[in-house]
Amino acid sequence: MSEQRIFENFDIKEKFISVIPYGNGHINDTFLVQTKGKIKVKQYILQRINHRVFKNVEGLMNNIEIVTAYVNINSPGNVYQKIIKTKDNKNYYFCSDTYTYWRVYTFVEDGVSFDDIVEPNLFYETGLAFGEFQKHIQDLNAEKIVETIANFHNTKIRFKNFETSVNLDLVDRVRLAKPEIDFLLSKKDYAPVIVDLLEEKKIPYRITHNDTKLNNVIFHKTTKKALSVIDLDTIMPGSILYDFGDAIRYGANKGKEDDRDLTKVGIDLNLFELFTKGFLENTAKMMNKTEIEHLAFSALLMTYELSMRFLEDYLNGDKYFKASDDEHNLRRARAQIALMKDIEKNLDKMNLIVKNIYNDCMKKDS
Repeated sequence: MSEQRIFENFDIKEKFISVIPYGNGHINDTFLVQTKGKIKVKQYILQRINHRVFKNVEGLMNNIEIVTAYVNINSPGNVYQKIIKTKDNKNYYFCSDTYTYWRVYTFVEDGVSFDDIVEPNLFYETGLAFGEFQKHIQDLNAEKIVETIANFHNTKIRFKNFETSVNLDLVDRVRLAKPEIDFLLSKKDYAPVIVDLLEEKKIPYRITHNDTKLNNVIFHKTTKKALSVIDLDTIMPGSILYDFGDAIRYGANKGKEDDRDLTKVGIDLNLFELFTKGFLENTAKMMNKTEIEHLAFSALLMTYELSMRFLEDYLNGDKYFKASDDEHNLRRARAQIALMKDIEKNLDKMNLIVKNIYNDCMKKDS
């Protein structure tokens, strides 16, 4: 069934004009739809949900509906995407012909997203956006939110899964990644740190975004001010450290996530400082001392986690992440490992940056 036919199942009054692929996400397939109303052209986001990754589509969509409704009610100045219901009032459409799941969102007309930091202040705005998101949902009852991917950031289990992929060697690739495997196995003491803090109740469970990449923030196309956070598929109970750490892993890397030239990969301390400043301006008062003490470490841990995930997928035959060739996930793992090593070298500096910004934020609020 064509994307147009799928789109026509949603409760939209305007006339369909066109549909084109949009964005470059790893998991879902996204399309930009143009429609024509009485006055002007209007755009929508149409997505095919990857139900092999998100097995509980109903739970996933209910999470998103709960969170977006809560944010839009409690912070009406924000420009968050809204779910467009189907003609029979559901928040997703199931196509029985192709066994696929689909959804439609409103499109932020004045918004633009970036895959790369074209100017440093964008990362400060990104920190503001994800920090503001956390602030807006801090009082939302986490019991209403279901876990859409079991143990998504449980790094203890991620490490065990990685070990299993090494031991099974399903597609005979262990021999091609021996140095990377040995390095990641040697860092196993990192894996339980945040999970243990949560289990010991030294840090609280919060509703978290869990995919805090730069391109999951919409900016105003003229002012470059952050408008809203998007891609809420991985909204789940977790730690605020996961959100902070993954944002740094992705956005403060001098190189690319899959860079072939590892000499370009490393932590940009200026970008780290900008994001931390924006994030803590909205979250410093709600975070406890232990969370603050582990902010810089969280960037190292999230880089470690993704290193294992990329390499595990490579060893399993590229079943999870979209890969452009047989070595794509191996390149990704190598780049993440290079970033890990640089973060380790700079961790003391990063901790000092966090401490100074946190103290400044608390002084302003006192």
